[in-house]
Amino acid sequence: MQQELKELRDVKDAALDVAGLVEIPEGNEDEPLMLAKRLCKVPESFERYISTTTRQYVGHVLGLVKSY
Repeated sequence: MQQELKELRDVKDAALDVAGLVEIPEGNEDEPLMLAKRLCKVPESFERYISTTTRQYVGHVLGLVKSY
């Protein structure tokens, strides 16, 4: 029983780390998202992060190329 509780705590800590990696928009400010719902939004938020970052880098590179 103790081993199972420790394992559950470890899984919860790992899930919190994953959910904390990306900025997840909160739906209703009065009711914060539970961990499971936050984890479900991670792929969508990660895609948004990659898209935004890629656009920024492409814009920067095009600016450098244009300046030459």
